[in-house]
Amino acid sequence: MFFVNWYLIRSVSVCFALLCLGGWAVWAVRQKRWAVKISVIAISLPIGAVASFLLLLFVLGQLMGCESHGRPVYSPNGKSAARVETTDAGALGGDTVVAVYTAHGFRTKTVFFGGWRSVEDEDVLWTDDKNLTIRYEHWTGFDEQKTCSDFGDIRVHCVAKGP
Repeated sequence: MFFVNWYLIRSVSVCFALLCLGGWAVWAVRQKRWAVKISVIAISLPIGAVASFLLLLFVLGQLMGCESHGRPVYSPNGKSAARVETTDAGALGGDTVVAVYTAHGFRTKTVFFGGWRSVEDEDVLWTDDKNLTIRYEHWTGFDEQKTCSDFGDIRVHCVAKGP
């Protein structure tokens, strides 16, 4: 399976599309009456500003390093992949999730949620094509067993690491 993070690609593409649509709308009405020009510009400028701001947030979010993504761990048949994704919130802590990707990343689900750095890449193991085992370090305030969930026909088993 070729692994792609479609969420990021989709988000950036939507922002670019909104920017292009706003620019095209302003260009298309350049020969029209003033009332049409003003109304189109009044709609296009806020949409373009929001799209630019979101695009800037996506780019800065990727460059600042507050989110880190582990390497994908593929199932034995290569049709599914699991990846550890960690968010660092600074002094507030952070969290770690394990996401499962199927259909080349078009179908995604978070199957585990826990405390910051509670799961490392080597803690995610496929026992076969339909069973995923996640070993985690328990954090106070998290009930990891409640956040452990299956994804379609993939069964997820969450096991606490020993002391």
